[in-house]
Amino acid sequence: MKLNKILTFGLFLLPAFALQSCLKDQEDSFDGSASARIEKYLSEAQKTLQSSQYGWVLENFPDANQKYGGYTYTLKFQGDTVITHSEQDGSNGVVSLYSMKNVDGPVLSFDTYNKQLHDFATPNDDSNVGKGGDFEFVIDSIGDDLIKVHGNRNQNTMYLRKLTEPAANYIAKVEQTAAQFGLIAATGTLAGQNVQLQFDRDNRQVLISDGTNEVQTSYCVTADGIRFFEPVTLGGNTVSELTYSDNNLSLTGNNSQLTGIYDPSIITRAIGSIGSDDNAFSRTLNNLPHLDQFDITTSASWLTATASGSSLQLSATANTTGDARSAKVTITSKMSATIKSSFSVSQMTMNDIIGHYKFIYVNSDNQRVNATAEIALNGSALNLIVKTQLLGGNMTLTFPVEFDQASGSLAIQAGMPIYNQQLTLHTSSGQAVQGYVISAFEFGDGYLSYRNTVYGLMPFGHDDTNGTYAQMGNMKFPQNIGDYAVEGLVIYFAKVQNPMSQDDTIGMIDEWKNCTLIKTTAASPAKANFLMPVAAKPAKSASNLKSLKGYFTK
Repeated sequence: MKLNKILTFGLFLLPAFALQSCLKDQEDSFDGSASARIEKYLSEAQKTLQSSQYGWVLENFPDANQKYGGYTYTLKFQGDTVITHSEQDGSNGVVSLYSMKNVDGPVLSFDTYNKQLHDFATPNDDSNVGKGGDFEFVIDSIGDDLIKVHGNRNQNTMYLRKLTEPAANYIAKVEQTAAQFGLIAATGTLAGQNVQLQFDRDNRQVLISDGTNEVQTSYCVTADGIRFFEPVTLGGNTVSELTYSDNNLSLTGNNSQLTGIYDPSIITRAIGSIGSDDNAFSRTLNNLPHLDQFDITTSASWLTATASGSSLQLSATANTTGDARSAKVTITSKMSATIKSSFSVSQMTMNDIIGHYKFIYVNSDNQRVNATAEIALNGSALNLIVKTQLLGGNMTLTFPVEFDQASGSLAIQAGMPIYNQQLTLHTSSGQAVQGYVISAFEFGDGYLSYRNTVYGLMPFGHDDTNGTYAQMGNMKFPQNIGDYAVEGLVIYFAKVQNPMSQDDTIGMIDEWKNCTLIKTTAASPAKANFLMPVAAKPAKSASNLKSLKGYFTK
């Protein structure tokens, strides 16, 4: 859930809704010149860093406005090396060098590359500072258990907290908390005040409202819950962190007690879509979290859904309609009827999906395109044949596909040639490049896959108004590497027919978002005003989608 109101703390000052630091800088008392004092300060700081048996926790907030939230690292200092762990990187500890510098003040610098520490600071095509992360930290104050620093680039105040257990153990706890924390909202008291919280877990932001005022802050995940970027003060009371209990979905802290509302989309994403042939079936879906928090309903009498503990049982009668059919299973929060999510269940065979379609998508120029398509069986090969305008002319693209019965989806294969010949593209200056038109998918905020082991799923549905239709959904990987929605079907240009690395690719020809198939017949053409969502998402940067705009065929 994206938060709809962002307020900058420096401009949002209310007596009852202030954000303040609870720590005071320590004054140094060194004798001698300023340079000598800083060098002595650095020496003492290094001794403190090295003195911790298990190291330190760094809660790192990249970007000057903390728009990505905070992420947890552990740092173990030994001599001139540091061993790091990160909640974002499940690998073993990474070893790199660090130094203590006098750069207009005392600085802790991680000045050799560390894939964990430099992740948010690595430059990309959009920014020479990456996501605004820091690898140099100005030391503001030193305590036995707490060191206050601020980023040299983003100026964010951050803390190193002394570890009391092995780093790998602590990171594992953070990862577990992050995996379990599935709240979309919470209600109750925060710092003694009645509030409502809305969470954007993707960007680790929380919107806090007391009914009159609103403030947004970022947070990081701890071993026990969440900690705010800055302590939140309401009515004279301050709270810095909240303990999360997944058993009862509660958040507790200093004069704080909140009841959480679990996000139903976590459950529906875990299920995906369910497909079956026309036979009656009964299927049990296990290990689904917090089903007791929801009312579960279906949109058709032929389908029932019953929850018991962490299991959901689906039962369907035989499909004797002679056509495909589908229904929605809706999961609605008992605490708020507006918080709901759904997944589809279909009964169909491959013969039900073969035929002619209208293919609707939004191209990279943010224009809605109404193309024609056919799902055709050629021997044992199933293809999606799309006729559309591309590269300044009419083109017929043939996508290798499969019918994924288990999910009731058309599975479009990535990394395959989709045009019947090699092309030569030219720029207006006459530069020529040869290659093949291939399929690829954008997912996960700018990631691109052109591996032929990856598929984009288009789950089918059917209703009396629209007939048989399908819309782009999630990715299907050969192994469980995460749940990702397809952001776009990418028409890519590559040097070879089956690219395996970036060296094999040239760039993007077009990107199709919100792809929708609507089955047509001569007697019943597709409705021009099909009401499935086809409006383009707001434009966003995708640095690894190199555009070939300006190229044309010759």
